[in-house]
Amino acid sequence: MRELMFRRWLWGLAAAAVFAAACGSSQLSPPQTELPAPCNAPPLSGDVVIPSVLSPANGSVTGAEVVARLCDGGASAYLQRTSSTTSPPNRVFVSISSATVDRTRDFQIASPAGATRLQLGVSVGLDAAQPGVYTEGDTCGSVQVCAIFPPPASVQCPPVTGGDICPPGCMGSSPPFCAPTEPATCYLANTNTDPSCTGSVSNAQGAWHLTLSSVESYTGPESVDPDYDLFVIHGSLDATLVKIDTGGAATAGVGTSTASLSLRF
Repeated sequence: MRELMFRRWLWGLAAAAVFAAACGSSQLSPPQTELPAPCNAPPLSGDVVIPSVLSPANGSVTGAEVVARLCDGGASAYLQRTSSTTSPPNRVFVSISSATVDRTRDFQIASPAGATRLQLGVSVGLDAAQPGVYTEGDTCGSVQVCAIFPPPASVQCPPVTGGDICPPGCMGSSPPFCAPTEPATCYLANTNTDPSCTGSVSNAQGAWHLTLSSVESYTGPESVDPDYDLFVIHGSLDATLVKIDTGGAATAGVGTSTASLSLRF
């Protein structure tokens, strides 16, 4: 259970570092502005989630360079209190991420053209596991959405073993081999936090408004580990995200550098 839940939680903490490294906007074409029709996502992926503790999420992301609808169940939300032995220890986090069997169907994408999928990662640290209204000013963490594109056909990645380093344009995968890096256009909101929250220090950008209408302790079979407390949550998240460049910094430009994310779970 510990490995199962933390694989999902750590994705939320590492999302900015992983996806920001691939961010770019060179593949954009004239955007569509209307949201696609409502949709339903495929089943959750059993190897990375505990369905009975997760609340299905739906919503949308809209901006000058990204317009998409998050299908109902295309992402899911839960709350977890970490253990005394984890890093960071004894922290309460709301986690929301897209992780179904077919991630290309988590979102219906109107723009950017050519994007194969969108990936959502939310990790927001709270002071307590209780209902309430929270903003970036009294929480910590990050909210991120990335539009993922297919890698250029010209990129060829040789297989590697052991400690070999992948060449430019390639990234390590599992089992140990190199695969082409997928370009991405990413939007981020995060707080200026210390390592006790996210494990790193970053510059604050964007904003969010998180409402937890209900927080209930989860007592299912996966909650037997005394080092972890799990909670079923319902509520909403509205965020203003800032487009980031390959270094994770906010991009310049008026009217094209932000996107609005709206989620219900």
